[in-house]
Amino acid sequence: MLDEPTSGLDPQGQQFLRQETRRLRDEGRTVLLSTHDVEDAARLADDVVIIDHGHAVASGSPRALVHEHCRGWRAVVEGPPDPEWAQRSRVTLVDDGDRTVLYVPDADTVREMVPQVRILEERPATLHDAYFMLTGTTLRA
Repeated sequence: MLDEPTSGLDPQGQQFLRQETRRLRDEGRTVLLSTHDVEDAARLADDVVIIDHGHAVASGSPRALVHEHCRGWRAVVEGPPDPEWAQRSRVTLVDDGDRTVLYVPDADTVREMVPQVRILEERPATLHDAYFMLTGTTLRA
């Protein structure tokens, strides 16, 4: 059982601990990892449980959580896209003021909307994105 294992370690220590965790997993051992480092969870875990306010809100493989909650691709665009296009294309929209974050099935879906909006950034969705979709994007008291 590891609780925040890479917290406070220098990069070499973090790398060593990640390698040892993988080695234990490859030997068939179960490693329970409690962490706030979503990237570590995505790299090291076969299964993830996301906890928000003391309640499990989602569980599954990192890949399955990203696919289920973020469609697979993330794009930040200037202004909102056409609502009919968004519904037809199975797009999840997150309003971020003057920008809109879209979660779409793939990069080709983003290309379809180029005449409508200006793409500011795009990349594959990550477990970090799924975490924010499940727990909220703003700081809470």
